[in-house]
Amino acid sequence: MASSTVSARLDADELKLLESLAELSGFDRSTLIKSLLRRGMKELRFEHAVEAYRKEAITLSRAAEVA
Repeated sequence: MASSTVSARLDADELKLLESLAELSGFDRSTLIKSLLRRGMKELRFEHAVEAYRKEAITLSRAAEVA
């Protein structure tokens, strides 16, 4: 799978926190960002599936597939 570069602007406090988390985790900054992004996307997908199920827009089995 090919990869692409994505950039984001962080304020000083966010960058400081990112550097701190990278040091604590033992990851380089790029690896940590990828890990955080994947976790966030997974969580967001789960939240959307739950909300759609609550609104009865999708079935429980479909929500499980989406999540």
